[in-house]
Amino acid sequence: MDADLLSSAIANFDKDDLIAMSETFSEIEQPESREVEIAAEALVDMLEVDAVEAAKLCEPIMLKVLKRRPGLLETFDVRLLTQPDAIDLIGIASSQKAISNLLRRILSLPPSTEASTTVSQHAILAFDRAIDLSISGELNEEWGEMFKRLVDDILPHGLATLVSGSDRTAHGLSLLGFPIYGSPSAAIWSEGLGDAAVDDRSWARSTVDAYLLLLCLRDGIAQTIPILTKTLPRIRYMAIHDMLSPEARELLNRRLPSIGDSWDFNKRILKILRKANRDAIDVRPIVSQLSLTEEELNYVFGDNDEESHSFPLMRFFWPW
Repeated sequence: MDADLLSSAIANFDKDDLIAMSETFSEIEQPESREVEIAAEALVDMLEVDAVEAAKLCEPIMLKVLKRRPGLLETFDVRLLTQPDAIDLIGIASSQKAISNLLRRILSLPPSTEASTTVSQHAILAFDRAIDLSISGELNEEWGEMFKRLVDDILPHGLATLVSGSDRTAHGLSLLGFPIYGSPSAAIWSEGLGDAAVDDRSWARSTVDAYLLLLCLRDGIAQTIPILTKTLPRIRYMAIHDMLSPEARELLNRRLPSIGDSWDFNKRILKILRKANRDAIDVRPIVSQLSLTEEELNYVFGDNDEESHSFPLMRFFWPW
């Protein structure tokens, strides 16, 4: 049969005919004739992404379709690919959207040496996809350490990815291991996150607020009073009412000053405010939003009766 006539005939097939033809070719391991080869090439030229996904294509024909028409990779169901195939296809992907789609497949499977190299080469885009997969529960847990190692590449360049909602921010920070040193300033984070509703008391928001609080303490209370005035009342309320996420609780327990299990979050915060007041920092804008009891107010603003002791026990435990 004439090659042009055969190709022209196949070009007039509808979607169902193409799918049926694709399934037939999947049963043929090697082309048996020149006509079969021509038909296979014509089929590759005609298949759209939905037909590729619907047909039970053998891997060689499927990959030939995707390599010849890389635009299909933007919406192709990458779950049909092996991880090595996804890595190979990234090399010919024609857009960031296609690369992003392929990274979803790579990150849903355990990391290999080649996969880790590919993710490193596309760190920001891979991190964005990893957050999506973490939220949906599809991220392979073995990738966790990889993103912690990439933190210097991701921050601050990936900040825009992190500040697109409390849920994404919390998952992203968890992937990075909640970096404190080397992270952008609390002011930059606060500006990116925007003003959260006062009554946003979700687990994700408590994680974000805990991280923001630690950045404020890193940067200095005097420099971050406007942020603390908005953040501290909300996280203090959640802490007192046992509403913190496990991540927020672990962060605060590990990084806030303490001298024992009896020092809960509220006592630690009061101690921080007391010290700031002793250091001549005006903490009244923060305190005015906390609804402290009279006893708590006296502790924060009261005279430093520790100075009268011959051995300042509290200074021993709280040198700062």
